[in-house]
Amino acid sequence: MAAMEALQQKIGYEFENRELLVAALVPLPTQDNARNFRVLELLGDRAYRLAVTGQYYRLHPGCTAEDIHDCAERRATNNYLRSAMRVNELYDLFTFSKNWPHGRHTEDVVEAFVGALYVDGGYGAAEKFVLKNFYD
Repeated sequence: MAAMEALQQKIGYEFENRELLVAALVPLPTQDNARNFRVLELLGDRAYRLAVTGQYYRLHPGCTAEDIHDCAERRATNNYLRSAMRVNELYDLFTFSKNWPHGRHTEDVVEAFVGALYVDGGYGAAEKFVLKNFYD
């Protein structure tokens, strides 16, 4: 798919396991793909939140637990993610998967993509993508 190639080129990361990228971004109406998407989404949610909260703590070492929690919550909303994706010229590259069944939200697709990065390239690949594109 040309859109997947463009996305990989834009973020500077090429997936070794293309099936992970497909599971995260391409709507395949199979039970296995839905299960894989949910697993990637869960892993991606954790990696995304660790990246943004870790960065917040590094930049604000005197912060409270509530500050860290608020940072993660602010940066995980659909509105925040859509805005950041537009600013970083990623939105159109992700929206080729807009026909996901069950009305997938932006945060679900971003989390699944981060999860795919995490599984394919490790935490460093996921963290680099998150901090470059979703941490202002």
